[in-house]
Amino acid sequence: MTDYADVIVRSSGERVQSLVIQASAASGFMVGWASATKGKAGKGSKEMNPAFDAFAQCYGIDFEILPAPANVILRLYEANSGYAGGPLDASKVRRPFDNLAQTLAYGFQQQGVLVGAEKRKV
Repeated sequence: MTDYADVIVRSSGERVQSLVIQASAASGFMVGWASATKGKAGKGSKEMNPAFDAFAQCYGIDFEILPAPANVILRLYEANSGYAGGPLDASKVRRPFDNLAQTLAYGFQQQGVLVGAEKRKV
């Protein structure tokens, strides 16, 4: 199952993009945009991961900005589950995902535009 988190805000898509970039950078992620509403935040190295395991974890979080009535939904997806490396690696991948989702929700809360946040499984 793939985890995802929804962060619902009263804001414009551009403002959501801006906070995604700021929060991701503060958490050590690099952000790349595939379009105005879809992108990926990544951290670590796929090449170094097998050689150094715990010291060179690779994380990927896909995100999408979805319009909703009177709000905007920022949906974050775990791009890699980490289950190939077993339960311990899965928890190492889940932690940065949860942290980034919480950081984004907190950032919107500080701006007074957070409507809600929830985590789900597909």
